[in-house]
Amino acid sequence: MLAGLSRYASMSLVSRPEIRSVDALRGKVIGLQRPGDAYEMNARFALKHLGLEPVKDVRFLFLGSNEVMWPALEGKRVDAAVITPPATLWARRAGMNFLVELVDLKIEYQGSTLTTRRSLLRDHPNLARHVIRAMIRGIHFFKTRREETVSILSRFLGTKDREALEETWRYTADMPAKPSMRGR
Repeated sequence: MLAGLSRYASMSLVSRPEIRSVDALRGKVIGLQRPGDAYEMNARFALKHLGLEPVKDVRFLFLGSNEVMWPALEGKRVDAAVITPPATLWARRAGMNFLVELVDLKIEYQGSTLTTRRSLLRDHPNLARHVIRAMIRGIHFFKTRREETVSILSRFLGTKDREALEETWRYTADMPAKPSMRGR
């Protein structure tokens, strides 16, 4: 691992409007992307915080991709889901309940990383340094050139919804100014 871009688990566990408590979540279906991914890990952190156990207290339904998470929750295919912006804005607009905001719990979790093979570091050490430097410059651009970044996010996310783009920018702008450096 060359660098880590985040320090804490940061997703949100949201439920349908009628599910307002831990007891109401018991026995329900939680939508996730794929087994073992960051969404499942965040779901497990959130459930532990709520005192619930996967399999015993809730069931996971793996949907395959982030693009189908919000439609599955909105369409009542799942009762709850772990989501990130801009779906968090859509969830608030739809009256969904935010059961756990993981960023508030400060759970150490290295979710976004840059990794490579040892042979690349051995054979091309300057390349690795240049990549890290480019990442730091990209983070600086993201944090200091908000309007341009929001425009890029609009193209990347395929939406012109300014409020959703701002929510996504705020969520991502919480990343550290410099990635943590490991395995030097």
